[in-house]
Amino acid sequence: MSPSDLDTQFEQDLTLFMAEIRVSLGGAQILFAFLLSVPFTARFAALGPMERQLYFVSFLSSAFAALLLIAPSVYHRMHLHQEVADRQKMARSFNRLASVGAGFLALGMSCVVAFVTDLMFGRGWALGVALLTAFGFGWFWFGLPRLRYHAERRLHSVRSGRPPL
Repeated sequence: MSPSDLDTQFEQDLTLFMAEIRVSLGGAQILFAFLLSVPFTARFAALGPMERQLYFVSFLSSAFAALLLIAPSVYHRMHLHQEVADRQKMARSFNRLASVGAGFLALGMSCVVAFVTDLMFGRGWALGVALLTAFGFGWFWFGLPRLRYHAERRLHSVRSGRPPL
């Protein structure tokens, strides 16, 4: 590929990446906004230590999720009209920020599910539902994509006659 083709490919990949981030970021922002309002409700004062801890973990997790999911766009904005020496390194950084941000979003959402379930049905249900929710996030957001990635690499290595890296 020529340098201009690589630039075009990078810009297309970046546009797709930013569109994907908008989906996750909306979820993180809505969750964070909801959690900001919870301490100002009448029922918050009656919460026990466990519920307060669940709330706080979900609150912090959603804040970190928003921070990490917003970071790639700020990073890109700061480099907008400057030459980036290593675009692949920048793309890997964006991917890591988004992946860790998604992990924090999954943690925050799982804790909110536990928090609400505990208030409605008690601690036993909360633990079970939270574990099921966390497993679902882990599998569909991380496990399944990694499984597909490794299957594609194996298929590519079989077709090319080279072992996977």
